[in-house]
Amino acid sequence: MKVNKNNNHFLELKVNNEMKSIDIIGNKEGLEFLSEVCSKLSKLKDEEHWHMSSAFDTISKGSYELIIHKVNIK
Repeated sequence: MKVNKNNNHFLELKVNNEMKSIDIIGNKEGLEFLSEVCSKLSKLKDEEHWHMSSAFDTISKGSYELIIHKVNIK
């Protein structure tokens, strides 16, 4: 699966234990990238996943890693 990433994208995942929430923080390009990943995963026939990690330069340094799973549950 190929997803194009704009060099200006910012995407960060923060876990807020106090509020028991997960915050996704991104600029326009970062949120569009996340949207494209989700859209392309949803169209796959088979189950699949996508890693967002600073090691892959798909999420900002210091952010938690995000793994998005596409499952076939009816």
